[in-house]
Amino acid sequence: MQLLFAVQPLAAAEQLITAVFSPDHGNPGHHTFINTTPVAGYCLILPGQCAANGFSSVNFPVDFDASQGLDPLEALADRRKTAYMLIPSNFRNVTLTHDQTGQTSQVQWRISGFGGRYILSSGTWHGHLWGSAWVTAPSPCTYGGVGSGNATFYDYFWKVPQNATTACVKMPRVQIPAPFRYRNMNISYELHTPNPLGMEMGTYSGSITYGIGPGQDFDFGDIMLPSDDHITFNFKLTVNHLLRLEFAPGAQRAVLQPAQGWQGWLESGRTAPALFANHDFKVSSSGRFKVYLECQYGYAQTCGIRTSAQPQLTAGVDIHLTLPAGIAVESSGQPARRVPLLTGASNAVVFNTLSSQFDRKATLHYVVQSGSAEQMIKYPGSTFTGTATIIFDAHI
Repeated sequence: MQLLFAVQPLAAAEQLITAVFSPDHGNPGHHTFINTTPVAGYCLILPGQCAANGFSSVNFPVDFDASQGLDPLEALADRRKTAYMLIPSNFRNVTLTHDQTGQTSQVQWRISGFGGRYILSSGTWHGHLWGSAWVTAPSPCTYGGVGSGNATFYDYFWKVPQNATTACVKMPRVQIPAPFRYRNMNISYELHTPNPLGMEMGTYSGSITYGIGPGQDFDFGDIMLPSDDHITFNFKLTVNHLLRLEFAPGAQRAVLQPAQGWQGWLESGRTAPALFANHDFKVSSSGRFKVYLECQYGYAQTCGIRTSAQPQLTAGVDIHLTLPAGIAVESSGQPARRVPLLTGASNAVVFNTLSSQFDRKATLHYVVQSGSAEQMIKYPGSTFTGTATIIFDAHI
């Protein structure tokens, strides 16, 4: 007779951590992610305790069952045979990747506390079971808030200091028979997020996996057996950037003329003048964006204008952009003052928003240099025209 046994590996438990950044018109200095992970566990039951002690909790969806009862003499000989809890409390880097562009960023996070419910096989007075009250966290763990329960279970939460290397252990005073269980497990954490102003708009995702069991990241001793041997924390950071431009009516038409007007130039009798026009507009932004030109008539790397009287002649129009303080040229870090714009996305100028901007003044400057103007005035009465499209693109 041949017997076949199929052994199914434990599936990894999962928990999602989410945070969102959106610019706030009422608070332009707001440059941080807001944690949007739903609260669960201890802080859902006792929110006042968590607020007072400065943390929030989420599910740790793993159960633990004792393989045997807890014996005081065995615990003295081997602390791993009692309520033994070693928690990974050091900061770890997690790489997040933009779901569409592949841009990467990092968060730092650590487990800062844990709690749950222990369940007894029969009712008793909890103070009779342990060497010290369960609510009093054993070193290196520290108090995380009040405990509560009834004769058969006890809810609690303990904090864990950063980089703790030893387990938090509760020693039994009496025999605690099986079944002895941990349920409703939950953790608190610290999450350090990057500056969202340097990130692309969209969603960034990443994950980190911890082992559970003897000798693993989460080590609950030798007799408390986990329902899963791994847990994966999935991270989702959403960046909602703002890029809005507001132009006055008629801004689609720029009339180029000498600084003192055509009449002033005629009266001066000087050589051909440079021609100018400016357009003021309002810009609101919170992230990186690029700007470039698309032209009806190209001239070198900028746009041009032509007249029907001489279609072979193209006069170049230099187009520059000035943006408010708080927006800088990425390549140099310098303020965006009369930055030349060029044709084509490959020649785009990338700008960084250093602090969120709302309805701030910006200017487009148009200039025909005197050399081109000298050719234009050879055709008096002619009108030179051309279309220049200025592209503001938040998708870098």
